[in-house]
Amino acid sequence: MGEGTTIVSKKAEATNKSSVIVQTEKQPRNYELILILKPDMTAEAALVIVNRAKDIFSKGGEVTTEDWGKCRMAYPIRKHSDGLFYFFKANAKPAVTKELKAYFAVTEDILRFTLTVLSKQKEK
Repeated sequence: MGEGTTIVSKKAEATNKSSVIVQTEKQPRNYELILILKPDMTAEAALVIVNRAKDIFSKGGEVTTEDWGKCRMAYPIRKHSDGLFYFFKANAKPAVTKELKAYFAVTEDILRFTLTVLSKQKEK
């Protein structure tokens, strides 16, 4: 078996069956994340959330962040008309996104987030 592969079925290996299930390690993908936090947060509290998200993303690759500041939203979310916007661009492994979404689900100060997988550009 090649590098980056693991055997999922130990039973198939033990019985010398020819049908062994192999799982390959997925390649990093390009992601964009827009994170909207509550507008009444302190700068320190917002940085804690942003740095935690950045740490999770950086486990799987590189990440850059931009602070877009406080912006008016098109419609209120949880009775907030404004939000603190942060933009992330990352190159990370797909497994990292599960941990990121789990963190966002339990963090009350996050109003909304959008995680987008960027499509690969075809070379000509």
